[in-house]
Amino acid sequence: MFSIPKLLPKAKPVGYQLLKLDTQMSFADEILLDSQRQNRMRVNGELGWFIQECNALAGYVWRCISDNSGVYELIEEVMLQPSISAEGALGKQIWIFSALKAGEGQVRFELYPPGASTAIKQLTVYIIAG
Repeated sequence: MFSIPKLLPKAKPVGYQLLKLDTQMSFADEILLDSQRQNRMRVNGELGWFIQECNALAGYVWRCISDNSGVYELIEEVMLQPSISAEGALGKQIWIFSALKAGEGQVRFELYPPGASTAIKQLTVYIIAG
């Protein structure tokens, strides 16, 4: 069986080199969430990952906004900085969700430029748990 690395809850990565991994998770335990379609998750046993590129070094930040449906919970948010500090180098911002109960929910993500109070981009991830 193939395995995929999983972030440990207490890992606080500063760069790709410092990421602590648990290689005992299998592909069946996790899915990649997509903002272009509905995402089906199993309750109590499957994690959904949503990953976006970001330029945190330039001050851009993604915000995660819950619908408070109780269908899912945010387990962890991780920022992976690029291994180089070059201008325009993109990192990854990752949110890991768990389905708590059967139902439908949505998570909105908004991208804010440095010092702005208005988002320049919005994405919605739809979660159907069962």
